[in-house]
Amino acid sequence: MKNIVIVLVFLAFSACGQESAKHYLEKGKQEFKKEFHKQNYDSAIFYLEKAVLAHPNSQEAHYYLGYGYDRKNSKDGKTMINTSLALTQKSSKEFEKVIEVNEEYTGEILILDPYSKITAIWGSLAMKYLYEGKIDSAKWTFQKGKELNGFSQPVLEYGRNLLNTCDSNSIVFTSGDNITIPLWYLQTVESMRKDVAIIDVSLLNTIWYVNFIQNQNNIPFTIAKSELDSVKYQDWEPKTQTIQVGKNKSFSWLLEPTYQDKYLLRGDVIMLDIIKSNKFEREIYFTKGMNPNNYLSLKEYIHSIGLVDRLQFNKYYSPNMSLTENLYKYDYSSLKSTKIPSVDIQRMVDNYRYEFAIAIAHYKDTKPSLAENLISHLKENIQESNYPASSIRLKLYLESIMK
Repeated sequence: MKNIVIVLVFLAFSACGQESAKHYLEKGKQEFKKEFHKQNYDSAIFYLEKAVLAHPNSQEAHYYLGYGYDRKNSKDGKTMINTSLALTQKSSKEFEKVIEVNEEYTGEILILDPYSKITAIWGSLAMKYLYEGKIDSAKWTFQKGKELNGFSQPVLEYGRNLLNTCDSNSIVFTSGDNITIPLWYLQTVESMRKDVAIIDVSLLNTIWYVNFIQNQNNIPFTIAKSELDSVKYQDWEPKTQTIQVGKNKSFSWLLEPTYQDKYLLRGDVIMLDIIKSNKFEREIYFTKGMNPNNYLSLKEYIHSIGLVDRLQFNKYYSPNMSLTENLYKYDYSSLKSTKIPSVDIQRMVDNYRYEFAIAIAHYKDTKPSLAENLISHLKENIQESNYPASSIRLKLYLESIMK
């Protein structure tokens, strides 16, 4: 009888603890649902630490607490160079705990999943060190992030394939921590394709980042260095832009406003300057998944050749052998040897699937044997059992063209 009473009391306390944890978790999450500039991370951390104490194995409580520490560490790209090692470690430990409880995170996702967040927070600290010229510290930081479940093999493999799609001495505009930061890792730790200039379009809105890239890979600017810091957003109406290429050739397009239908943001002004200053002397690429406004109204001139899209003179696009050759050239070995339950990796893998779909659909009627070979290559290298498609629409479309 006494044992039964003890068990009942324990269960009662356990249930009470979980209810308290749920209450504190919801209070902490409320801060992240406010307008970005109104979010109070000290308040979020206060409640989320209580949630973790009440329910130590709550994945979602640890996940949001990790986000709280991370946002306190660096709220956005403007403050990335103020990132501290201590808060990076505190944030990382929370995401590590999420994975320790269960490799597959089942809670609500704010932006990135736990694996991508570990990559992002250690990568941000590494960029701080790169900005400060502390290369050895940056390498240590990247490698530390890899030890702690960030920078997984599928992510780094994707980055290698992406960089190897780019021509020598080219410029690639990137967007998103889960794309940009692994490329920083590869260039810093593996010294891979350092000839390629990586430019994060979101960070162009900051002053420190533009100062950082000025001397990287001879990135072209017409705006004087002394004036770059003072570049601001501009009121903008649709206006034709022209790039003179040599003596007898020019490229023109109509540039629409990129923000609220009436502005160009600071980053857009700088990006436009880089594109115009380049004069098509170096190949320019864009990574997948960009906000449409990041293309500066050039979308019709940006054509896929694999994991990047290339800026070209030609407005009309038809898949060519460059895309097909790259799909055969890419290394998919980690997709066959690993099985990481990351929704962000699934979306990354879907970029491969999408490019296969473009090529297969294009050649299905005109070159059916080539289409069949592409289907076989897709099935052999990208298997649903390891990394299921995150897009149902893409999955159904692939099934329809593979019949």
